[in-house]
Amino acid sequence: MSGGVIFRALRHLGRALGAALRRVFSPFAWRDVRATQAWVYQENALTGDRRAVHLGGGYAALDIGWLRGAQGRGTVFGSFSRVDVTPRGSE
Repeated sequence: MSGGVIFRALRHLGRALGAALRRVFSPFAWRDVRATQAWVYQENALTGDRRAVHLGGGYAALDIGWLRGAQGRGTVFGSFSRVDVTPRGSE
């Protein structure tokens, strides 16, 4: 086997291992970015996903622009619901 074949195989293995580790640890990587009167905005440090969690008891406008962010997707968690704010046709 040549060095190039081995290098490509190791690179592929590294990518697969990295993806598996991101899937395992991503539920624990949510960080609070900011909070308003009724919402806590969070971002996942591993995947870059964003979400807003409703705190209940009050009203404040939801920042959809921030939720979509650079990746164009986000999730809103309300009292009894979950809504994805991904624009149609961007998937």
